Amino acid sequence: MAPKVKARFFGCCHTRSRQPCRAARRSAEAAGLVDVDLGFTPATNLLPIRRLDLGPGKTTPAPAAYLAFPQLELARLDQTYRRLDESRYAYAASAFGYEAMLTVSSAGFVLDYPGLWRSAA
Repeated sequence: MAPKVKARFFGCCHTRSRQPCRAARRSAEAAGLVDVDLGFTPATNLLPIRRLDLGPGKTTPAPAAYLAFPQLELARLDQTYRRLDESRYAYAASAFGYEAMLTVSSAGFVLDYPGLWRSAA
């Protein structure tokens, strides 16, 4: 079983008028969430994949604080992971109407994110 993790999001950004951008302010929607989903990189899936350490055939919800880019706004993103085998996960993010089979490396990095990204190596 994965150890309990306590995580906090620390954002530090400012507009040209030196006002904190929305991500730098506390987001009630993101409060209490363990993972952060950086909407601009498939590397973000590594965090819940490694933390959850699901066995084949296991499914779990994994809500995350989603950081939209370039808006830099935090919002709750409900997502689900189901491990199919050693290198594949069924992934769903209902807010985006997205469902796909992610292929991952032995370390958990996404190698194929259908319709969005594919590793060149």
